[in-house]
Amino acid sequence: GIKWSTSHNEGPEPPTPAWKEQYVCKVELRRARLARGGRNNLQYVDCPLNCGAKVMKQSVRFHTTYVCQNSEKHKPAWLQDSAKNLRTKLANNQSNGMQDVLCPLGCGKRIVSKLIEKHIVEECEYGDVKCSNRGCNLMIPRNRIESHEKFFCESDWSKHHIAMVTLARQRQGYPTPWRLHKKHLFQ
Repeated sequence: GIKWSTSHNEGPEPPTPAWKEQYVCKVELRRARLARGGRNNLQYVDCPLNCGAKVMKQSVRFHTTYVCQNSEKHKPAWLQDSAKNLRTKLANNQSNGMQDVLCPLGCGKRIVSKLIEKHIVEECEYGDVKCSNRGCNLMIPRNRIESHEKFFCESDWSKHHIAMVTLARQRQGYPTPWRLHKKHLFQ
């Protein structure tokens, strides 16, 4: 007969005798068999194509199809093309420049691929625009440039302009000085 080992890491688990299984719930028996099968799938085995790699049993098919160096005959047809051929096909498809693509800056608009540069420079709300205040050379997204120029610009000209407006409003008795600059709200 077969001598079953009782140590934790030696050999397979001994089978449960049939006379002990008759009083055990069938669902529990099935769960135990599934668990044993799951543990078996986590064992490492040698690659069946002899590439020298150790692979988990559950990953053998993936390894032999996509990863293994000796698997040329097993790769699907769409994977057998070289990267150069795939790039050439892609370039030929995009050579006319008439395909619609999403804006790379994330505004959500679809633009013809050859007009994407114009869209980013002139139209896109996330395209960078130079601050128009003297002395400030920051590039700010188009959707935030107005608030930057009015409230957050740190250029000397902007600070001087705000100081002059504040002084003029104080002289004229302007009742709410915080309306000029949102920074005053947080002070």
